[in-house]
Amino acid sequence: MRNGNRINRRAQLYTDIIRLFGDFPHPKCPFGIHKITELGTSHGIRPGDFFGPVSAAHCLKEAVQAAVEAKQIPEILRIYISQDAIIYREDVTNLCSQPLLDHNSNVNKKSSFSPSIEYVTTENHTKRWVTSALILVPLRLGLNELDLIYEDNLKEALKLPQTVGIIGGSPRHAVYIIGFQDDNFIDLDPHFIQTSVNVFENSFDTSSYSCSSPKILTAKKMDPNCTLGFFCRDRADFEMFCAQ
Repeated sequence: MRNGNRINRRAQLYTDIIRLFGDFPHPKCPFGIHKITELGTSHGIRPGDFFGPVSAAHCLKEAVQAAVEAKQIPEILRIYISQDAIIYREDVTNLCSQPLLDHNSNVNKKSSFSPSIEYVTTENHTKRWVTSALILVPLRLGLNELDLIYEDNLKEALKLPQTVGIIGGSPRHAVYIIGFQDDNFIDLDPHFIQTSVNVFENSFDTSSYSCSSPKILTAKKMDPNCTLGFFCRDRADFEMFCAQ
């Protein structure tokens, strides 16, 4: 019985997450195509224009912030976008932490948000991690085409346990790169026309939200613009990421 309840809760959580990405101009779909298109206009991207990896990263960050402010999602994730391909450790720490309410207390309290969140002491004040971090690293690895000297670096990035993949692809054709095998990168291609799903039904078909046939892409065909993504669940995970 307990296993059945656990499965039902997981299924409900899965559909709740998918609903956030529903393609409807509705507040309950803060990451749907309508909202992303709306955010794109503030970056000079008109409906139908191409979203590059950098603009996609900034629109995603703005979408998450807007959803949190509107209380559409809980504030359990903050997005950090690196500048000039450099990840500043202190900036990530500041982003994912908040000052303690009691600065004079020496008690090592546990966070009610997550037992794995720890305090981090800086020169000026004590902070604790309160959210996870999605670190996005926009890169340009060449002029008009990917410089193959970076191919092994991309593969090493995809090996990290914190990786969530790469926004990239070939020129004017964006894909989501999730791994590699031998000389080929493995990607998921969203450019597939299908019937829109009504995510507001109590029970809806979720099969179209997963991919059963990933594709391959060689480095020679890749666009030099890409964005690497890494998810750090807590401070310990982030420190492990930095050490690698």
